[in-house]
Amino acid sequence: LVTETTSVTNENGYRILNIKNSIKIQRGHDLEISELPTAKSSIFVSPSIGSPIAFEITGSGYAKPFKVGFVFLCDASKVIEPGDDAIFINVNGEIILGEFLFERDGIYDVETLEGSRSSIDKNSLKNILPIVAFYPASQKQPIVPWVLIWL
Repeated sequence: LVTETTSVTNENGYRILNIKNSIKIQRGHDLEISELPTAKSSIFVSPSIGSPIAFEITGSGYAKPFKVGFVFLCDASKVIEPGDDAIFINVNGEIILGEFLFERDGIYDVETLEGSRSSIDKNSLKNILPIVAFYPASQKQPIVPWVLIWL
């Protein structure tokens, strides 16, 4: 996962975060996370987000807010709570995206995007990334490369 330091804008305190990760969501296939070769867009992030990681949705997607081109923002420093949507990554690299329902005896119960229930052993998890915001494609800001012309 690629995290990147955000820049602070003077006018409103919001930070600009380049979108450097994609998540491929496709019915009937395993989820795949990959690093984008170059960031082509960015989003504005609230200063209250401690460790922001942005994911652009690729593949065939699902219904809103998991449509292709949409972006969701995770906060790696947030403690997950029941009702949170999150990405769960286990030590074997398996990725589950869904709603965290509850924890009991070290087992997380999750409702996946497909609507099925999954139980995940807390000790088998490498990362839990709670989703804190969704952005439609229209909210992405293009990154314009700066070209210097010497006269």
